[in-house]
Amino acid sequence: MIYIAIFILLFITSLIEMNYVIDRKNRFFIFVLLTLVILIGGRYGNGADYYRYDAIFTNININNFYLLDDPGFSAIALGLKMCGFSNGFIFLFFAAIQIGLIGYYIGTNSKYKFPALLVYYSLYMFPFGFNAIAQGISAAIILCSIKFIEEKKVFRVIIMGILAVLFHKVGFIIIIVYIVYNMKLTIRNLIGMIMGLILSSIVLNYLFVSDLLISVLPNDFQNIILSYRSQYSAAIDLVSIAARIVMLLFVSLVFTKYNLNERRTYLVYCIGFAIYVILASNDLLATRINLTFKILEMTLVCGTLNQFKKHETKSIMLIGVSVFLLTVLVSAMRHPELYPYHSWLLKN
Repeated sequence: MIYIAIFILLFITSLIEMNYVIDRKNRFFIFVLLTLVILIGGRYGNGADYYRYDAIFTNININNFYLLDDPGFSAIALGLKMCGFSNGFIFLFFAAIQIGLIGYYIGTNSKYKFPALLVYYSLYMFPFGFNAIAQGISAAIILCSIKFIEEKKVFRVIIMGILAVLFHKVGFIIIIVYIVYNMKLTIRNLIGMIMGLILSSIVLNYLFVSDLLISVLPNDFQNIILSYRSQYSAAIDLVSIAARIVMLLFVSLVFTKYNLNERRTYLVYCIGFAIYVILASNDLLATRINLTFKILEMTLVCGTLNQFKKHETKSIMLIGVSVFLLTVLVSAMRHPELYPYHSWLLKN
């Protein structure tokens, strides 16, 4: 079982990295990233959206590419197709972009590389790598922009924001990230933010359910929301909420010990959770938007582990969170579109 084998490899490497200095030149880290590129980009038939993307790559042409929702994504797909590349290679190319950006973000923002990659692999590889490919790249661009936001390099942030939006409309979330990272984090502001989120969750959830909020949004966003509703109208289930609360509680264990940037990351993460609750009436819509915030768990988990100075305590905490991650991974593998794994690289 390839999924479990990679999980075990990442877990053991994470355990070693937290207790010893390893892979200083990032050679093994790059090897693992390349493995994930091949796993994601080399799949055939795996993923809920695989055949939708395959149809897009097959039918896209100069006359229709601009009609798709994600112009940056479709333009690159068209360019690759016009160069004669196969659909399989296009999948591989987009996987390389996403994993490359994720690897860069982890390398420049995370306390530990392999535990962060373990979180990505267990919680986000399937939804972003196998399903919502364009959104996954957009989310990764937002993550990479955080360093520029911290350094107040506004021009670079604008460029990253434009790129993120071109790949997927969730790229507009970079505006929220920029505002939060430039707030003065006083106790009064934090309390005000929390109270505002609670009030917004109550009011906006009512407006969303009653369609009053949808009616005032731009047409493009109305169409997206109505599309999600038509595809999947069920509300968030208790298991999904419980899973998110588990991770929220874990990254909140040592919130007061976070440095300034980690606290800002944590606040953005909490805003994402509030939006998840606001959109509770539609599981698919809430999950797709929340994932763009929730992926910050990669660095928040590592920031939490780093606060425990004793190696034994760190190891126990990693083992505890890894049990949860493995449970999520195994649960995802139960879906027939994900298991068993097939690869076009192995086809005759």
